[in-house]
Amino acid sequence: MSRVKKACFAMLLAVFLVCAAGFAWACAGVLSARAADDATAKPDRLELTMSQTEFDSWTSIDTIRGEINGTIHFENGTKTDFASERDNTVTTSVTVSDMRPQTEEETTAGTYARTVHVSYTSGGKEVTADLSIQVNWLKPTNLSVETSMSTFNAGTTVENSAFTVTAQYVQMQPTISVLSRLLSAAEFTITYQHGDVITFDDEYLTISYTEGKGANACKKTYKHNFPENSVIEAPIDAPVPTNNLSAYTTQYEGAEQSWNFTKYNTSETEEPIIVRTEGGEDEIRYTSSSLDASAVFYATNAGEYKITFEAKTGFQYRLNTLPDGVTIKRKEPDNQSSPIIGVTYTWTIEKADLTSVSFALAGNKTEWTYDGNADLHKPTALEVKGVGAESSGVVLGTAAVGGGAVVPVYNYTGEANEGSSWNEGTVMPSDGGSYKVGVSLTGMKNYKDYTTPEGSEISFTISRKEV
Repeated sequence: MSRVKKACFAMLLAVFLVCAAGFAWACAGVLSARAADDATAKPDRLELTMSQTEFDSWTSIDTIRGEINGTIHFENGTKTDFASERDNTVTTSVTVSDMRPQTEEETTAGTYARTVHVSYTSGGKEVTADLSIQVNWLKPTNLSVETSMSTFNAGTTVENSAFTVTAQYVQMQPTISVLSRLLSAAEFTITYQHGDVITFDDEYLTISYTEGKGANACKKTYKHNFPENSVIEAPIDAPVPTNNLSAYTTQYEGAEQSWNFTKYNTSETEEPIIVRTEGGEDEIRYTSSSLDASAVFYATNAGEYKITFEAKTGFQYRLNTLPDGVTIKRKEPDNQSSPIIGVTYTWTIEKADLTSVSFALAGNKTEWTYDGNADLHKPTALEVKGVGAESSGVVLGTAAVGGGAVVPVYNYTGEANEGSSWNEGTVMPSDGGSYKVGVSLTGMKNYKDYTTPEGSEISFTISRKEV
């Protein structure tokens, strides 16, 4: 064969081989695409292997997925490389149960088996295959914790979701690497320094994560220190009157009265402070019951009483539970956002009106002849009546503020026979003439000041003496 013929033949052969290869590649692509996409191309079985079968417990499912190789066989006799569908999460699923040790035996051994479950779906049919792997437990070395919370309420718990907790691992092969696993809220626990809730004295809370089971489990803890002043007083309901009044006004009744309060919890609130700001002697008492958190205050005498409740250390009163107008005390007086640690209520018992005041002149006389001796005719038999237990008579000897005596003052008006007006006031006249006398009572602890109304005075006459 000539050189030219040989060259032509070689060229034709090369073209043929290229065309054949292209045709084969095209056919394979068509078959593969059809096998994967054509609804009539239903899978028959999976024939799979793994390039690596030993993993540590931290390994992600994506890493395991990447180690799976093999072939997808179809019912129509075609097949395709599993690698072409491996990352298609629509058709292919790869799952494996939790890689961390789930039993005490696995925890103790440190090495255990897991099954990788692979499924492939096409044409409405699913085929599956299981592969076995060996897992080496990679124990956590520490926890890292983050939170956006800047304050914590005493008396409450903190939701796990308030913290982002990451378990960290150190992988030694093939190179030293620090790995991390973001824990779900259900995978860690929170404990408090002094009980089941945060207390005002707490300095930290502890976050714990345990991996594995039994005595050989690996437990890691993280102490979250509270920033200074970040634990604020636990909000509680303040004691409030059952009539929901911040200022309660009644009137003296001649008997003991009461004002009822609820929500008085002695474990949270100090003993009440009672101050009488107006009126006589301080005569007020209270009783309380832990069964229904009640307190009852009792008072008899007129006056203004201030009843103050102060929260114990670590507690603050909720503003929205207080009646309008109540006086509040804040932890920082000049800071309107500062916790409310005290509330003051005002109970005013107003003085009553005397119901009856009567008196008479000596001998019950209203007329006599001038004798020059006024003292013989001064008023006597003063009778004062009030309310309640004093409806039969007020004891003036102890009726004054402070328990002293109330001294009646008699006021005289009139005109002497010679035509001059009597203007000596409290001095009883002795000269002949026509006069009136009334009485004034002031300074009483439970009754308003009294003066004989105009027109109700006692009239009397001193006649001229014949000579």
